Amino acid sequence: MFDVLYRTLRRPPIIVLTGVIAFVLLWRMSGSRESSSASVIALQLAFTPENFQAVLDDWGAAGVAHFQSTIWLDYLYPIAYAAFLAGLVAALRRERPQAPWQAVFLMPMAAAILDYIENTLHLIILTDTAHLSAPLIALASVAAALKWGLIALVFLAILFSLVSRVWRAMRATTTGGGHTSRPQ
Repeated sequence: MFDVLYRTLRRPPIIVLTGVIAFVLLWRMSGSRESSSASVIALQLAFTPENFQAVLDDWGAAGVAHFQSTIWLDYLYPIAYAAFLAGLVAALRRERPQAPWQAVFLMPMAAAILDYIENTLHLIILTDTAHLSAPLIALASVAAALKWGLIALVFLAILFSLVSRVWRAMRATTTGGGHTSRPQ
């Protein structure tokens, strides 16, 4: 199963398609809260009912309604970004990865699961904004923090892999492609 997923997601058309879908969904979800200063990330990482309520107050009724009406897109978005990021990791590693890179390949999928937990908790919390649940807000924020941590690790791994490739290419160029030539 791992090998099939790995080979499928690393294909360039899949990477491009999932990347485009992820960016379009992100653009669509970012929509009409222009007048507010609080971001969705502020809501995700609220941790307390007071902070959560402050974000809702900043958004106003229209912003909260927009969030609620577009959150269904945030159930599609994790599939797209998880496939895109895992595909990038697989494409950069080429061969079947060893243990540390297998974990990096699976991190976007773990982040997507945490995103689903966070989204579902937000929907539950928003059913009764007059009585915000501290444990649910904290749990949603922990899920979001872990999600963002995993995504950051994946981006760092991708950056590391890119820098390593460039470094190897530069070394191969300066050393003659790794071949030693003997004077004749």
